[in-house]
Amino acid sequence: KSIPFGMKSAVERGLSAVFHTFSRKTSSLTINISDESGYAIFHHAALHNRVAIICQLHNANFNVNQRRFIMFSQG
Repeated sequence: KSIPFGMKSAVERGLSAVFHTFSRKTSSLTINISDESGYAIFHHAALHNRVAIICQLHNANFNVNQRRFIMFSQG
């Protein structure tokens, strides 16, 4: 129902054409958003071995040297 969830689902399932359509509809800032685990879309593509999506992100000048963002809770 939401673009970030649809993009994450397309990456996990290896639907590169659907991912390409979603990425054209959204801004580049939305692609860099991390999920609740701290992983960006690039991380999910690497975890699920989706080379075609990694190539699409690389060709779109996505930052491939991105680290995982972990939120630490205090207390």
